[in-house]
Amino acid sequence: MYFYLDNNQNNTPYALFIRHAERYAITDLYKAFDALLTDKGKEDSKKLGTALSQKNQLPFDIYHSPVKR
Repeated sequence: MYFYLDNNQNNTPYALFIRHAERYAITDLYKAFDALLTDKGKEDSKKLGTALSQKNQLPFDIYHSPVKR
């Protein structure tokens, strides 16, 4: 994905579909929403946010689930 962002020289509109970053394993389906991000997942999420903000092409709309990931 970073390659595309770096090579989008014409400012072509695009959509990003991103799943959550690395999370802890879901061991009980009744507690699936409790599976939070690992430290690596949190770090990766911050890197992606930084990469997007540096491109001056911030998403206009962000849709997400209520899960704290």
